[in-house]
Amino acid sequence: MNSVERADRFQRRHPALGYPIGVIYKFVDDQGAYLAALITYYGFLSIFPLLLLLQSVLGFVIDGDDRLRQQILDSVLAQIPVLGPSLHSASIESLTGSVSAIVIGAIVALYGGLGVAQAIQHTSNHCWAVPRNSRPNPILMRVRSGAIIMFLGAALIAIGILPTLWKPLQSWAWLLNVVFGTGIFLLLMKMTNARGEGWGRLAPGAFFISFAWQFFVANSTTFTNIFGARSTGTYGTYGGILTLLLASYLMSLSFVIGTEINVVLHKHLYPRSLMTQFTDDVDLTLADQQAYAGQAQMQRFKNYESIDVVFDKDGDGLADQPSDLDVRWKDAVRAHDDWLQTRHPMRPSGMWGLNAENEDRSSADGSE
Repeated sequence: MNSVERADRFQRRHPALGYPIGVIYKFVDDQGAYLAALITYYGFLSIFPLLLLLQSVLGFVIDGDDRLRQQILDSVLAQIPVLGPSLHSASIESLTGSVSAIVIGAIVALYGGLGVAQAIQHTSNHCWAVPRNSRPNPILMRVRSGAIIMFLGAALIAIGILPTLWKPLQSWAWLLNVVFGTGIFLLLMKMTNARGEGWGRLAPGAFFISFAWQFFVANSTTFTNIFGARSTGTYGTYGGILTLLLASYLMSLSFVIGTEINVVLHKHLYPRSLMTQFTDDVDLTLADQQAYAGQAQMQRFKNYESIDVVFDKDGDGLADQPSDLDVRWKDAVRAHDDWLQTRHPMRPSGMWGLNAENEDRSSADGSE
């Protein structure tokens, strides 16, 4: 047994190591970097139109009180990771309220906002391996995207106002922001999840995203200084744009990773074979088979379309059997899940990837 095989066997026996490896491999399987880039594109496209729209609306609503208007803007910008310092030093202050600005800003913001909401929904459905026929239709998806935009707008304003509410608890402000942010991202994940997963199954990823959000907020100055967003001239402009893109991508990346955290934990897509990402000459674990089967079954377009996945490494016409270690691991997990069912009969079932796919099929045709 060489060192790679020993390391593989070790991580299979120790969930504390096998689980994070499972999250990383699921992220790679789903091409998470590209999913984050898709969210970043639409998010970056909608940033300035949304700020233009906000500034223009405030110009009408709070007419004649520039100090109050700027205070509201600053409170919102302060809670945008990394972007706050850059946007504050950009041309936001030069925007004025006008009918044309509101119309143009609303149109572009609607396009970018709908795009980012749809990208988030696509990411959630893709990571959860929701079959194509079980996802919302194009019209319903855009209606849901509109609701997501309104929710995110209200949440951003609420986050900007929060610092004034718990000034007496300043020492706990960071923790309170994390808790409040967890609730926001939990609701966002619930709205974008076509599988209807329970709140508890979405909570770990929501906490991770909220923690990452507050980490980026706390280190905004460091990021802007590194990329020169506060510089002047051409380099300062380029540095500001680069900082905006970086911040958008990092937050999009944290959302994708947070979603994968929930998926891998809920479906028990671990331990994975250590070398499965690098070669075909590998003995797949049950988690590997479930993850790859989910990728194939996700492409089901019709309820009466059947997709069967068989792994036959030696080509003998018989499906590969999992190793004894994998069987004992999964049996232990199933026994624990059965024990939870006896204590909590109302707890949703279907933690396994293939069972979950069958649940989607049953819910689509109304059968039991």
